[in-house]
Amino acid sequence: MIKCAKCGCELEDSALFCKSCGTPVADAAALSDPPEKAEATLVETTTQLRELCERMIAAYVDAQKALELKAAALEEKAAKLEARLSQTEALLKEERAHSAQLSQQLGDSSLSNNRLLSEKAALEEQVSRFEAELTRRANELSLREAELDRYKEAAAVAVPVAVGAGAEVREETPAPAPAPAAPSERTPGVCPNCHEPTEPDAYFCGNCGARLRQ
Repeated sequence: MIKCAKCGCELEDSALFCKSCGTPVADAAALSDPPEKAEATLVETTTQLRELCERMIAAYVDAQKALELKAAALEEKAAKLEARLSQTEALLKEERAHSAQLSQQLGDSSLSNNRLLSEKAALEEQVSRFEAELTRRANELSLREAELDRYKEAAAVAVPVAVGAGAEVREETPAPAPAPAAPSERTPGVCPNCHEPTEPDAYFCGNCGARLRQ
């Protein structure tokens, strides 16, 4: 332990200034010590200051290097982050393009679906018209078959009566009948009403019952 030459405060051996009055220890020693001792003390103090400055400079250099290394590491990390950000932006751009493509395909699918629905409705309407037409024709065919049956029944009833009436007329007013042609030489006629073939010697149509001869 040493004492300040000015105020007498006890100081550590490595102290350069008094912690009580702020007087430099070297100056206080110079005031209290003889010139030889003061000179030695000054040389020692100068050496200590030089060493302290060298240590401070070395610490500053080390700190500067550490800061440079840290700055380089931060720059490298920033470059990696920028590269990753660019990659992320590229992926996001691709996803947006893919999403737009999917939206367009969905719109096209919707249009196709609407077109198919329209075509289906048109086909169903056409099928309905065909079914209605088929039903109408079936009904018409049924009516014609019923009418044909009535014609056949009327013809079946009218032929014997007409044949009998013709025989009576021929008995009352006999007239010379034309010489009948050979059956092989005569050709079948055609009914003027239903255009069906008739027998050469028939008086009424066997299909519709219409009179063939007067």
